[in-house]
Amino acid sequence: MRRAWIFIPVIAFLISVSLHAGPVVAQEQGAATLGEANIRVTPGQDGVDVVERITLTNVQALGGEVEHVASRPGESRPRDVRVTSGGRELRVDRTDGESMERLVVSLPDGASGDFDYQVTYSYPGSESSMRVPMIVPALPTDAVEANVSMELVTPEGEYVQSSFPLFDSARNGTMSANMVGFPSYASFTLGSSPAGIFTRPNLYTGLALALIGGCCIALMLYERKARTKQGTREVADV
Repeated sequence: MRRAWIFIPVIAFLISVSLHAGPVVAQEQGAATLGEANIRVTPGQDGVDVVERITLTNVQALGGEVEHVASRPGESRPRDVRVTSGGRELRVDRTDGESMERLVVSLPDGASGDFDYQVTYSYPGSESSMRVPMIVPALPTDAVEANVSMELVTPEGEYVQSSFPLFDSARNGTMSANMVGFPSYASFTLGSSPAGIFTRPNLYTGLALALIGGCCIALMLYERKARTKQGTREVADV
């Protein structure tokens, strides 16, 4: 009986190890997701330059490559696409579709856990107004808070007139916006002066508030009219 007590610490140790190892194994075997990203959009005279800094989780589940997609409005397609990680350039295989381009990035051998990399590319076009398709990792995100930030760097003396995502139209230089998930595109229209209060988002907001206010007033008038009729009927019955 005394000998049996000797094995109790050993059993307790094994149980403790299994409990602590369980979450690690589960995490390693989890699905790959988009962890976080920062996107920098810089308009210029020849078009727009884009830099995406991306962090993926559980990349060992991807089988050595990660797929990206980019929409193709008309003949527009990203040029000078370059993907790097830790100072090393990664291979990119591109396949054109009718409305979307597919880009498959080969991961380094042995990549696992969190993986950071950078995607750079550009689009030709106008400096003052563009819709810019993003190169989007084809992975889900389990984020419940904003995990993607976008920066728009306006040329000197230029202000945002309208944009997606929404940037402050009263400022210029580098502006930022946060969102949950990776956007499929960014758009902007620039001008030489601040947009003022009569911007498209402000007009939409004002219209929505006016509709809500009109509905509230109509309901109040209807309720008042109904009460007046009910009071008249009660007087007539008496």
